[in-house]
Amino acid sequence: MIRKAKLDDINSIALLEKNTFSDPLTEVFLSNELKNNPFANYFVAELDGKVIGYIGSWITDNTEILNFCVDINYRNNGIGKELFDAVNNIHIGMISLEVRETNLGARRFYERQGFKSVAIRKNYYSNGDDAILMVKR
Repeated sequence: MIRKAKLDDINSIALLEKNTFSDPLTEVFLSNELKNNPFANYFVAELDGKVIGYIGSWITDNTEILNFCVDINYRNNGIGKELFDAVNNIHIGMISLEVRETNLGARRFYERQGFKSVAIRKNYYSNGDDAILMVKR
């Protein structure tokens, strides 16, 4: 089931972050997003009461995907597409995201969602990796 994220989900989202990313978002950042950012829209995928994926976005004149992940044990089951569909249903204007240049699996997934590579952001990540800027109009 896909639903809007709640404050009670922060620990689960932060754990997904820690298990997925080398530079994870913190509980403090996530809490601030859900409590204080009027542009933030976060959705979670829940199965049997457990958060197994999430997507965070900012919606202003356009939509920016901040972070997105699905628990490795539940990937390739359509959950990622369902999370993206939740954002697609409320997005405004163009949707953009950055993805690590070396993350070919994610890049292929985003291309299947209709995203196109438009630029490279050099040294974007804290370890010096480049990011690919992808957009969907």
